Amino acid sequence: MIYENDIIGIKVVGYRYGKAPKCGRSYNYRENHYEDGVSMAQVCYYKPVGSFAANGEKKYYYEGVVSGIGSDNEICLSSVKQISYNEYQKMKKSLITESNLITNFYADQKKGYLTKDLISECPMKV
Repeated sequence: MIYENDIIGIKVVGYRYGKAPKCGRSYNYRENHYEDGVSMAQVCYYKPVGSFAANGEKKYYYEGVVSGIGSDNEICLSSVKQISYNEYQKMKKSLITESNLITNFYADQKKGYLTKDLISECPMKV
């Protein structure tokens, strides 16, 4: 199993809609608090987070270090540096191990939800 602590601190690339906040942390207006870093709509080869609507915002590409998971279950980055699309593509190809960790983290998370649901629906007889 890959847990959140297993991906904290790894270097990745991703994109978001709109420029990264200058303070280095995205703000969650729904829950009125700062996230653990800059929220990304997509990281490495993992599919984009569905809750991120472009709203006409331009896509910006960044490299950074995984600092946490946001309220919408998105990867948040610290130490972000804006990069070009070409740099993003090139770096993404070199970050296969990191990309696999991210993908496995989400897969294990979903597997955990499924297992939890199955256990709650089919309790063991004692």
